[in-house]
Amino acid sequence: MGKWFNVRSKVVAHTVIYIIIMAFVASLTGCASTGALQMKTPVTMKLRNYKTLIVAVSSKVTDTSLEAVQIESMIVNELRNKGDFEKVVRSMGSPDWMFDLKLNVVITAMHKVSVQDRLLLWGAFTGQASTVLEIDLIDMRKGVSIGSATIEGKSSTFTSFAEATEQSIKRAVEEVVSFIENNL
Repeated sequence: MGKWFNVRSKVVAHTVIYIIIMAFVASLTGCASTGALQMKTPVTMKLRNYKTLIVAVSSKVTDTSLEAVQIESMIVNELRNKGDFEKVVRSMGSPDWMFDLKLNVVITAMHKVSVQDRLLLWGAFTGQASTVLEIDLIDMRKGVSIGSATIEGKSSTFTSFAEATEQSIKRAVEEVVSFIENNL
């Protein structure tokens, strides 16, 4: 009986260790990063009718001034790379009246998750980082809104080493650029 009991104990111990390891790995994994767009007001004009675009990002969320600058820069860079407008600029130091179209972006919610949060709080249990943006396209010649939407970017919880907040911002920016591209 002693030998049989010893074998069973080892099997039980290995099973328990396996379950603990699998639970830890599962806590580090989760769903992929995503972006979502909810149209508030459909775009009423084709955006290809506009030659110049100014991008202005502000925030209703405290402690997100760096993220606002980052989002503004990322949107401007992406739209410049697409080449759909003759000129795309950040709002800092540029008068609005010099542009045909203005993209107002407001950060309305942001849940930040850092690498440290992931490592200290068991990976996926920290949740997903998310960035919610309200966007509004303004025809500067007429002074009217020509379309608006709510955009959300969410990070992946797939790995504990992903910079989750950066990922949620990137997904939100991709959705903003896609919104512009789909309405040319």
